[in-house]
Amino acid sequence: MAQRNGHNKQQGQTSGQTGGSSSFGSSGTQGGSGGVGATPQTGFGSSSGIASEQDGKEQGGGTATHTLGEFASTAVETAREQAKAGATALGTGMRNLAGTLRQSGPHEGLMGSAATNIADTLERSGDYLKEEGFIGIADDITKMIRSNPLPAVCLAAGIGFLAAQMCRSHR
Repeated sequence: MAQRNGHNKQQGQTSGQTGGSSSFGSSGTQGGSGGVGATPQTGFGSSSGIASEQDGKEQGGGTATHTLGEFASTAVETAREQAKAGATALGTGMRNLAGTLRQSGPHEGLMGSAATNIADTLERSGDYLKEEGFIGIADDITKMIRSNPLPAVCLAAGIGFLAAQMCRSHR
């Protein structure tokens, strides 16, 4: 409707109208209530009711399209919020696991060193996931592939080969 009002306002400026509230009737004179047979799109009169009937049909189709667009926009926004909440929950879980590993894992020797490194990595990864979310990870992967295309293709080919071998061995 706002687009339609903007269209009427633009028409009003070019034909001497103000804001689309008054329009020209079928005789070409300015009328205060829309004029006889004035169409909502142009503000100019029509000799029959066909134009206003067609305008009503177009308006109904536009409303359905607008409603569908709002629904799609709402669905996308809901999915983004759920993905962000999932990433935050996963990041928090990773940080908690890192804390648990630090407390209950070995503290000395080779195993202690490995546990500390794994806990540090889990903690950094959890923080990154909480801050960036899944979209941030996808953006970073895309940047990495664009900056290093050959290794990315080789990695994809290797993963494909391993997947084919696994599928072949399950027969």
